Amino acid sequence: MSYLPANVSSYIILSIIFFINESLFSQTTLIPDTNFEQALINLSIDSDGTLNGQVFTADIANVQMLDVSMQNIIDLTGIEGFTDLEELDCSFNQINIFNISNNIKLFRLNCEQNNISDLDVSNNTLLEYLDCGNPEFDVAPRNSFRTLDLTNNPRLISVNTGYNVDLTDLDVSENQFLDSLVAPFCGLFEIDVSNNLRLRYLQLGTPNTFLNTPSNRLTSVDVSQNNILVFLSVDKTDITFLNLKNGNNDELVLVFTRLNPRLTCIQVDDENAANNNQFPYNNWEVNPESSFSEDCSLAIQDIEEDKFIIYPNPVASNLFLKVSNEIRIKRAVILDFSGREILRKENVDSEINVENLIRGMYILKLDTDRGIFIKKILKL
Repeated sequence: MSYLPANVSSYIILSIIFFINESLFSQTTLIPDTNFEQALINLSIDSDGTLNGQVFTADIANVQMLDVSMQNIIDLTGIEGFTDLEELDCSFNQINIFNISNNIKLFRLNCEQNNISDLDVSNNTLLEYLDCGNPEFDVAPRNSFRTLDLTNNPRLISVNTGYNVDLTDLDVSENQFLDSLVAPFCGLFEIDVSNNLRLRYLQLGTPNTFLNTPSNRLTSVDVSQNNILVFLSVDKTDITFLNLKNGNNDELVLVFTRLNPRLTCIQVDDENAANNNQFPYNNWEVNPESSFSEDCSLAIQDIEEDKFIIYPNPVASNLFLKVSNEIRIKRAVILDFSGREILRKENVDSEINVENLIRGMYILKLDTDRGIFIKKILKL
């Protein structure tokens, strides 16, 4: 057997290494958007430092974190070459060409406020954090997609789709690790969180009174299965049913249900504590029209006028109540329109003295053995 001289062997090895490196750096990935490429140059990722519409594939293949937010990028073509990418922030751009199907290691994505009309994360099965909404209702550019399929993202912990008014279909039933869902001012007609047993933060509404549209188009919200929930906002969602009876209301310390005039009954664990403004219910900010019950199916929603006759209205001193014989009034509460309790009377018979109230509009809430009755009254 013959052997090559040591210096020849070394030369061959170096030549092979050089050839491999040369091959790697001769492969390029197209970056057609000059703002995207300039951002890569600024981050010292594009090693040739020249705006030439491409980057060496070897430069980007091992990048794990990329922040190209606020760079006026329109086309994110070339992102497919970042095969090791785990975190991507491309928020506050104008991106409308966006394909991350090749970034299968991605676990954090922030693509908030762009021009994305179709967001496909079905290949990103390791995704844990997703921000894909808009920060405000009337700020351009805007992400605007009708559906968001998250069924292939079982590891998701946090999702923010806020202010995407075209989003009508959001299925989170497969996201069993979901801790936080933020989706105010979308176009949702329904939301099912019954499988999200780890959910602690749920924002579906916001009390933004500058916008005429509802925060969502929901009719009901049921979080009875979410017994570690801490925060809930359904402000201005126009809901008529809210079930908060999850067996652990003591944990649910922040609840906001404002600007929902048709929400007359909220189902809770302890109606007595809630109606007497005890913890945790004393921290909740609810609609003045709403009362609490452990079974809202018993609440009187569309009561016939002949069951409750209240007169005179407007009233100066005494408000008289004429109630059907089969209904017993347990208490009467008068609230101002901020929801603050002004007057309370237990064991009401047939009249309430309101002469000490200042002039203005109030809400009369009658707790009965048949449910809740609510009426607006005007004090003269």
